[in-house]
Amino acid sequence: MVAEGYATAATLHEHTAAPVAVAFHAGNLEPVARALRAAHPDRQILVAADNDHRKTRELGPDGKPKKNVGLEEARAAAAAVDGAVLAPAFGPDDRGSDWNDLRQEKGPREFARQVGRGLAVAERRQLVAAARAEDAERQTASLAPEVADDRMQVARPERELVRAQREQGGREMVQTARRGPRHRGH
Repeated sequence: MVAEGYATAATLHEHTAAPVAVAFHAGNLEPVARALRAAHPDRQILVAADNDHRKTRELGPDGKPKKNVGLEEARAAAAAVDGAVLAPAFGPDDRGSDWNDLRQEKGPREFARQVGRGLAVAERRQLVAAARAEDAERQTASLAPEVADDRMQVARPERELVRAQREQGGREMVQTARRGPRHRGH
């Protein structure tokens, strides 16, 4: 698991006992997730997002709503490593933005409920992805004999043509050897 901040990482580790890497800022989530993927290619990687939900109600200098940077960067990091996002849900009036805030504001029961739900969703997505990969592999394997059959059907006539040409060429050579060299004009 990768978390944006230290407090979030510590809180998630305390609750799940899973190892949690700290990125220290949203822009570092993807490089940390990529490093984890390189070190652990077969493990599921969860990116624990900060949900900067209140930012989307603020206007930036351009007059447009600000972005939920924590959530957007977590999604990008998860997509880059074929991972999943674990994001806390807050109501519009909630002040928090990360998992540690959720635990402080809503209590350990709500924190555990949301983490459990998020982990279950991530596990289901991983199982679905694995099942799809197996189906695709089976489908490819089941197509392989047909492809091989098609190649053989194409290859057989080609081989027969080559054999016939060789035989024909061989007969011509034998006939030429018996008659002697052919000269033009004689």
